[in-house]
Amino acid sequence: QGIRLKPADAGRHDHLGVACLDERKLPEALACFEEAVALEPDVAAHHYHLGIALQRAGRDIDAATCYSKALRLDADFADAEARLGSVALLQGDPTVANAYFRHAAEQASTAPGKIQVAAVLAEIGQVAVAADCLREATALDPLAADAHARLGSLQQQQGRFDEATASFERVLALQPRNADAYLGIVTARKIAPADQALLDRITSVLTDAVLPEQDRATLHYPLGKACDDLSNYEQAMRH
Repeated sequence: QGIRLKPADAGRHDHLGVACLDERKLPEALACFEEAVALEPDVAAHHYHLGIALQRAGRDIDAATCYSKALRLDADFADAEARLGSVALLQGDPTVANAYFRHAAEQASTAPGKIQVAAVLAEIGQVAVAADCLREATALDPLAADAHARLGSLQQQQGRFDEATASFERVLALQPRNADAYLGIVTARKIAPADQALLDRITSVLTDAVLPEQDRATLHYPLGKACDDLSNYEQAMRH
């Protein structure tokens, strides 16, 4: 509706394109981003989004051109640099790719910026660089619960379960009712009788009458998994 009312509004085309990407409507997304670029060729984000759509369509060279244009318009566009690295990697040039990845991680100077770049790096499979980026984010802002949570998830992927547990515990120190952090801890290792205090904490959160239903459902899984680890199979089935 917004585009019909303001067909020359590049921002609306760009926003609609992002929505189409989220819904996996690739042809529609491409059309929206191409229109946004045509209307506002000097906006880095439009070229960046078009690059993402082109890359998903398998047009890696065209995508790289878009990412390069985004960087020419905004030299600090770390997300675009990270995605340029993904194209270089696909083209069989890991040295160039790693240079892009590392520089992208260094470009972000704030904790939110590093979290954003880390999300892009993780999405394109650069887990180690993304984890390093998140460590830098937590150093810049130790209270950034999202950075600790994302780092814990990546550490799990790397098989660094003790470190993942520590990251999730930091999340809980900041957000004691964070259901995903409890889930992360319980799935990172086998639960033992000595972990009863952890299970009591989860049970206590479940008694919160205003706990969102999605969080309530999430918390039942770690309790069930813990009961299974402790060979309490009947109780596990109740969760």
